[in-house]
Amino acid sequence: MIKLKLSIVFSVILFFIFASVTWRSLDFSPTAMYFPLVVGVAGILLSAINILSQSRSFFRHKRQGTTPNDQENTNEYEIPMTHKFKVAAVNFLWVASFFLLIFLLGFKIAAASFITAFLKKRTDFNWLAIVLSVVLIIGLLITFEEVMTLQFPQGILI
Repeated sequence: MIKLKLSIVFSVILFFIFASVTWRSLDFSPTAMYFPLVVGVAGILLSAINILSQSRSFFRHKRQGTTPNDQENTNEYEIPMTHKFKVAAVNFLWVASFFLLIFLLGFKIAAASFITAFLKKRTDFNWLAIVLSVVLIIGLLITFEEVMTLQFPQGILI
């Protein structure tokens, strides 16, 4: 139950962070305010939905006198630390490789190659789903670049 309470508190903090981002974005010039405004409003909506969902779950479990899940009654130290370290290291390497690709190839090419590699190695997506995902994301990046006159980082090789 304590994890659920902490999760609700974290969601409330996120709600206020996104609200402040939205509020501060209104002071920007019209072109500069699009991105923080869209991210802020989306964050406000998603965090509000999360707060409502978690609060409903909290009060339902409190009323029934049960715990939110059976995992809370287990010992969290049963998973060996070496496994946790390995998972964290692998995830860190994925992120570091993405930044390295951005530095070398530029943002759009790095995004396309990273998404392709990530979806192929870490998911069960078939090639059609991977290609559609890459095309959709690159299309969105190009749209953002044209509509909001964004300049994504260029790589040193390309």
